[in-house]
Amino acid sequence: MTNYQNAPAVELKKKPRHIDPVKEMNDKSRKAIEVLRTPQVTEWAKDNTLPSILEAIRPIIRTEAQELKAALKRNYNVEMPEPLAELWIADQLRKGVRDETDRMAVSAMSKDCYRINVCRTVGVRQQNGNGRFPNLPKARMQEKD
Repeated sequence: MTNYQNAPAVELKKKPRHIDPVKEMNDKSRKAIEVLRTPQVTEWAKDNTLPSILEAIRPIIRTEAQELKAALKRNYNVEMPEPLAELWIADQLRKGVRDETDRMAVSAMSKDCYRINVCRTVGVRQQNGNGRFPNLPKARMQEKD
């Protein structure tokens, strides 16, 4: 009988199991989204991120509103109060940001982000994704929420 206790030690390399890089990326994304949606991170973002963005764009809105007022007076001989011009510019900006958000959602899906993660990122259930993002590809609908 052979004595196996004295057999040389051999380090066996585990056969690497195939890890789908897209699935792995989306698993990591899901975890990051969960962190972003916690109350403390949401509150931090609201208190820190949004004010700095608003501070940066308010002067731009004021400048654009003044240019709008001048163009309306020059080209159409009508006067618009500055607060209404600022409101109009801000509303155009809101629409533009919404369109850019839609474009970013489509772009994320084109870069292999799962539809469910695109929807979760903005706090929308996957079933409501088409309402929020009408241009999202229909692919990957089989994912579970």
